[in-house]
Amino acid sequence: MQTYISRRQRVKQQKNIRSALFFFILSVSTIALLIIFGVPLVVKYVNFLTDLKKSSTQIDADDHTPPPPPTFEYFPETTNQKSVEIKGYSEPSSTIILFINSQKNEILTDSEGNFSYKLDLNDNQYVIEALARDKSGNESKKVFGGRIVFDNKPPEINISSPTDNEQFFGTLNRQMLFSGTTEPDSKLSVNGKNIIVDSNGNFSSRFNLNEGENVFNIICEDKAGNKTEKTIKVFFSY
Repeated sequence: MQTYISRRQRVKQQKNIRSALFFFILSVSTIALLIIFGVPLVVKYVNFLTDLKKSSTQIDADDHTPPPPPTFEYFPETTNQKSVEIKGYSEPSSTIILFINSQKNEILTDSEGNFSYKLDLNDNQYVIEALARDKSGNESKKVFGGRIVFDNKPPEINISSPTDNEQFFGTLNRQMLFSGTTEPDSKLSVNGKNIIVDSNGNFSSRFNLNEGENVFNIICEDKAGNKTEKTIKVFFSY
């Protein structure tokens, strides 16, 4: 009976040894597999992230769609101010190439696509053009923004009729023709009455004279905002 128990114990011990050996070999094999395949797997993951970044960069490089051309806000065609602010908008975070009399000026748009440029005026005329360039280097077509004429000279007023201190007599001459020339397309008023100035600078209007002295105050304002005032007198008697 005792011999039989000892034999069972030996068999059990042998099984335990074989199990322990199996788990040891399994553990060593797992570590070896982890070392062999785990490190390359990490390297592949790092390479995957690098490729993903390159892929994102490549998307930008493959962008061949040009941005929309710049759109300008209103600025005066003629002004007597020494500086004008040129404003507009295009694609956000793009570069605006502003051509002023063919000279290039680069401006960045903000996050909403707005841009602004202060132009100091010295010469007589400025031609404004522009195009937009995005981050991928795509350029829009060049657009014409307009012209700015700098004019700080007051307009001349030439009165052809009547002459200063001219005298009129009789009922038939009571209605007087007031005529002359000034800067084309200016605003002209005589004693508060607006008179049309044509594209050649001519103007004319008729006035009824009062007996005695008649004073005519003429105010002319050109498109740039420059003003000239002039006063003449005429006399009327029956």
